[in-house]
Amino acid sequence: MAVTDPLILHPDVVIVPVSELPAEIRTQLKCDDEDFAISRPLSRTTSKILNADAARLVEEFRKPSTIVEAIIRHSSRSGTNPQETLEEAYPLLSQLARFGLWSPLVPRRLRRSPRSSRKDRRLPVMKWCAACRYWKMLSSIR
Repeated sequence: MAVTDPLILHPDVVIVPVSELPAEIRTQLKCDDEDFAISRPLSRTTSKILNADAARLVEEFRKPSTIVEAIIRHSSRSGTNPQETLEEAYPLLSQLARFGLWSPLVPRRLRRSPRSSRKDRRLPVMKWCAACRYWKMLSSIR
C-alpha cells in the first residue's frame, strides 16, 4: 500500500461509538466510552477499537482518497500537524488495510470486463467436466 494509492472504505464497514454497544460487551472491552468500534460484518476479522481521532480519520475514506489527501483534510479539521498525524496514523492505516477494511481503487483502464476473463470462458466447460466426473462416480457405485 503506497501513500499515493487512492483508497476507499468498504461500504459495509461500520464505525460505532463504544457507548452505543450493549453493556455486557462494553464490560469485556478495555476502552473508554469515547472510543469507537470498527467492524466489517460477515468478514473473518474481529472488531477493532479506535480512539475518536482515529475514527474521524478513517471516516475520511468513505469517499476515494489517497492517504495524504485524507491526512490533510483531517489535520485541517482537527488543527493538528499533518506530518505528525501521518507518522502516528500510518501504522494503523496499514493494519486496517491488512484486515481488509478498505481496498485500493483500480483505474478504469486496468479493469477487466467479466467477458474478457479467460477463466470465465472456461467455466461452462469446467462445470460440464465436473458433472461428467460426478456421473462416472455414481455409475461406478452401482
